[in-house]
Amino acid sequence: MAFKRASIALITLVVTVTVLVFATRNSSVKAFFTLQSSAVTVEEGTLLYYAHVAQSNNLGEYNISAGVADFPLPSWDDAIANSNIVRARLLDSRSYPIGYEVNGNYADRGIVTWHKFKILEWWRQSPSCMGCGDGYEVPADMLPLNSDEVLVQMPQGTLFYDGVLLRSTDHNWAGYEFTTGAREYVIFFQRDASGLVARLWLGPNSVYGYALYQDGTPYNDDFGPAVQPSSYSDEIQRRYGGSRSQFRASL
Repeated sequence: MAFKRASIALITLVVTVTVLVFATRNSSVKAFFTLQSSAVTVEEGTLLYYAHVAQSNNLGEYNISAGVADFPLPSWDDAIANSNIVRARLLDSRSYPIGYEVNGNYADRGIVTWHKFKILEWWRQSPSCMGCGDGYEVPADMLPLNSDEVLVQMPQGTLFYDGVLLRSTDHNWAGYEFTTGAREYVIFFQRDASGLVARLWLGPNSVYGYALYQDGTPYNDDFGPAVQPSSYSDEIQRRYGGSRSQFRASL
């Protein structure tokens, strides 16, 4: 009988450990059931919901999906013809909650990041795109802008919300983050009538980055997309040999 009780205890211990390991590796599943059994009513899909999911599982961080934003894929020639193209450097980045109504309930449901860029050189200018800034509410603390600065919004970001660090990622950008310091960017964008907002209308195909030495000179002349793979990589290689200076000379 003692042997039988010991066996049952051992089996119970194994099952308990297995469940705990499963819950740890599948925190979103565990959190879902925890929330369902809690007395707190939180609308699913809101930032507060994700923060409560994390808190109910003793997590200080939580990853959420921002979905997949649509963007056009014109020919390379049309992409150039309809874009402002600049060489720029990042000055500042800040993430903010974004709220909207669903079924009459307003709540913070996503995260966006606003980036402030200093335009170092205009490579090509295109007329303002009417409506390209519609729907954007520029954060007051990102203003004012100097004449050589522009704002870019991305549909992802990281911020503390209700005591939890939430990380929202758009699938197209794959978590890509602009960086300050020894890095510059070649950016394709459409500028709204106000001149404040630069829309990355080609999605991740809008950004081409390169690193700098401490003295500010580029590591190399590569003209490569910041987010791989790019839909235009083959075209860039065929036309310019992957050279940034050859692309610049072609404009």
